[in-house]
Amino acid sequence: MAYLLDANVFIAAKNLHYGLDFCPAFWDWLIDRNQAGIVYSIEKVADEIEAGADEQECLCHSSRASAIARSLADTESPPRESLPFGQT
Repeated sequence: MAYLLDANVFIAAKNLHYGLDFCPAFWDWLIDRNQAGIVYSIEKVADEIEAGADEQECLCHSSRASAIARSLADTESPPRESLPFGQT
């Protein structure tokens, strides 16, 4: 089963428990699961993360989170017919 991650996954993870500097293993795991064909995202998610970066936030953190989201969007997503009914 494949999962499509929305912006909240990246934003909440970065802001709460899985900061990019504090827990890089989580972000590496996302990339690994994407390469295994389990998690995906879309370009709009990366755009939303970049647009939501506030002025006081370190730009490198929002850029890295959006780069990860973008890399998950750049891989080929599973065919729609392979997803169970009601899942996109």
